Amino acid sequence: MRRFDPYPVTEAHLLNFLAFRQDNGVSVSSLRISIQALRHRHVLAGIHPAVFASPTVKLLLQGAMRAEATRSVGKIRNAVTPDQLGSIASFLRSTRFDGFEAAMIWSAITLAYHGLLRVSEYTSDVPIKRLTLDRLQFAGGTMTVDLPFTKACQYGQGKKVVVARTNTPTCPVSAMETYLNLRGKAPGHVFIHRSGLALKAAEVNDVLRTALPGQGITSHSLRIGGATTASKRGVSDHALKAAGRWNSDSFKRYVRHDDSEQHAVSLMIA
Repeated sequence: MRRFDPYPVTEAHLLNFLAFRQDNGVSVSSLRISIQALRHRHVLAGIHPAVFASPTVKLLLQGAMRAEATRSVGKIRNAVTPDQLGSIASFLRSTRFDGFEAAMIWSAITLAYHGLLRVSEYTSDVPIKRLTLDRLQFAGGTMTVDLPFTKACQYGQGKKVVVARTNTPTCPVSAMETYLNLRGKAPGHVFIHRSGLALKAAEVNDVLRTALPGQGITSHSLRIGGATTASKRGVSDHALKAAGRWNSDSFKRYVRHDDSEQHAVSLMIA
């Protein structure tokens, strides 16, 4: 049998590989990472092909970006506003949830909003990604959450998220303290139901959609909402990028702007 030698990759093979992955829903950013990984393997093998800088490859990526933008139309996730956060709190107090369940879900929601958390960062039950009780620390007016794994850290280094006591009805530190007083100190996942089962991402989405029906709100709307509120209140791009654990300027897509801001800008220009 003839042995197949993958090196050096041809332009045709690379284009087919990228097109196949793009057709299967892989994002453009992931395609770029694949190209970087393949280039690195070639360099390790002592090969420096020009195919990775090919104009045709660049055109394919540009086309994939346009297709990605088209797919995203109609899937825009709205930002949770401070007022909507209050509405969620009212919903949890007045529905089927008992005190324990309401406190648990509310602490998760306020942490996600103020800490700019992805839902996977506080609901994952994968061992290396699980947010456990021993990863919370309280000191003074702050709570530090030692995330074991984040999307932006590809090698599992994790990140520390620090949230402050806000002394407001939506304070994440107060919400967590209230919940932990009910939960107790049993080791394991931070967010658990009375039954002991861990909170799931689908359950967070269900609560948000029920509390705010027809408003395009999902678990990711908490992260978007926190970023939007921070930006509107003067937090710098640099600080926001660090707080949200973004490795690129993609965080700017999360900040939602409304007509009142454009009106304000026009007045400043006049």
